[in-house]
Amino acid sequence: MKPVICVRRYDDKDNYKVKEIIRNFVLSRFSAAFWFCIFREITLQLIVLATAMFFIFFGIPLIYCISSVPIVIIMIGICVYASHYNKAIEMSNMHTPICFVAEVHEPFFLRLNKKEIEYSVMTEEEVAKNQEVRKMTKKIVGTVSIKNHNSLHDSAWLYRLAIDPDYPFNIIAKSLVEAAMKHAHQHHLYTCETVSEECHEDFREVLLKIGFLIRQIYHKSIIGSSLRIMKAQMGIDLDKFFRNKKSSLDAKSDEQEY
Repeated sequence: MKPVICVRRYDDKDNYKVKEIIRNFVLSRFSAAFWFCIFREITLQLIVLATAMFFIFFGIPLIYCISSVPIVIIMIGICVYASHYNKAIEMSNMHTPICFVAEVHEPFFLRLNKKEIEYSVMTEEEVAKNQEVRKMTKKIVGTVSIKNHNSLHDSAWLYRLAIDPDYPFNIIAKSLVEAAMKHAHQHHLYTCETVSEECHEDFREVLLKIGFLIRQIYHKSIIGSSLRIMKAQMGIDLDKFFRNKKSSLDAKSDEQEY
């Protein structure tokens, strides 16, 4: 039997594992963010500035000032890692009253690459009724939170998504996002909004496949105009999404009966 992914509400006993997943997930994005910064204009500006300081203030010959290149790269790496570490601590300690976790049920002796395995998605009720699944080991591999939007009336805000880097991102993220959307829809919220950063292409692709639309694209300044991060505000009409989903399920049911 295929390993199973089950999304359920967060429980207090999940706290330690959820914090660990968030920390690992945020720090796993360090590499992408580092290369993003390296190929920005600010890197060249810092190299030129460091070279000028070495030559003018310390009298170092220009030929040796090339050492400013690795120094600047190392300093950028330290700054990017520190910012990711602080973000990981902040996110893991964030109070989230409405939170969901993704739990994987898999055989105890699983030697295959977990990112290449095909997973089935089940509800808590389906897992409880399936004796074979209940015999498998279970592990929390993802989390997401949702709350009322601070600015938009009758809208939900999706945030703090984190997936265990050892497991496939797309199917787990999709299951978590749809579970959060279902909760928002059941509580009579009409839209679900979130934001995707430039480095998080996989998250943005998952949202687009679900049916999210890009509301607007804007740039957030980190260091003046030299370092700016592109962000995409994304949203979805919950009534329309679940209406279309119900129609699709009804159509499949009719085809099977036929």
